[in-house]
Amino acid sequence: MIISLSGEIIIDILIRIYYYVLMNKETLTIYTDEEGTITHCNADGELHNPDGPALVYADGDKWHYRNGRLHNENGPAIIEDNGNKKYYINGKRHNPNGPAIVYVDGHKEYWINGKLHNPDGPAVIYPDGYKCYYIKGQLHNPDGPAVIYANGDKFYFINGKRHNPNGPAIVYADGHKEYYINHKKLSEAEFKAWQAQQTAK
Repeated sequence: MIISLSGEIIIDILIRIYYYVLMNKETLTIYTDEEGTITHCNADGELHNPDGPALVYADGDKWHYRNGRLHNENGPAIIEDNGNKKYYINGKRHNPNGPAIVYVDGHKEYWINGKLHNPDGPAVIYPDGYKCYYIKGQLHNPDGPAVIYANGDKFYFINGKRHNPNGPAIVYADGHKEYYINHKKLSEAEFKAWQAQQTAK
């Protein structure tokens, strides 16, 4: 069924829509301090700007906030003048599509809902070779060391606990080794006895 509306009715509807949008449009307080920082706040005084950064510093840094929380659904919530980028959603570090922290020197960190997390590789990467593997905020790597230092030191973790059923859980670059099972330190003899028990089961 097709409903035909007169021109007067259409104009009335458009006027009502216009005033509804006007009355419900957010009122932002915008001011610039003596250092040149531009600040956007909502009626409650919280940093807030739905259309762009709520803080724009004189040096070029831009910080996006929604209702007092770092937030940007369309890109990094913090863009620093040197190119560093940081992603936040509802005040938590978060980027489901890549690293949530990206520094121009190659330092990267993967975060989901405020926790270090990357099921596809290290969650923390430094340009010098340092790497950390995290799942849901806990050091974890079932396929190798969860922490690898630039000097060659290696630490094995499962679900946040030092653990390696296949060998030492800590291997230092100088050759020193330490054994842990479920975060309990064992001597090499105790570890080999534990392995024998597991094989006998």
